[in-house]
Amino acid sequence: MCAMYMTRLQECESRTTSPTSIETSQIYYSQDEISPWFTQGRRLCDAIEKLVMLSEMHPRESPSELQIRIIRDRSTGKWKSLDNRRLFCYKHAGIKKLSL
Repeated sequence: MCAMYMTRLQECESRTTSPTSIETSQIYYSQDEISPWFTQGRRLCDAIEKLVMLSEMHPRESPSELQIRIIRDRSTGKWKSLDNRRLFCYKHAGIKKLSL
């Protein structure tokens, strides 16, 4: 199952070119639920607070603190995040556009 998913993901990535920047409203979640914790043990709310602070200090720059990987869903044409917790943090921090 995992190998089949990775093969499908690689096919999808190889056929589409990711944009260099994108509105966060154009990125969709690839899962229905997320954990309130990152795997390193950091809370999402702490990351959101840090992103808010960084965006206030540098409003024209997209924070590079949390990189997001996106793929285009071939069936819908929508961009989906492979990093749902990071996308959640960006959206809740009010960051409208990301550089990829």
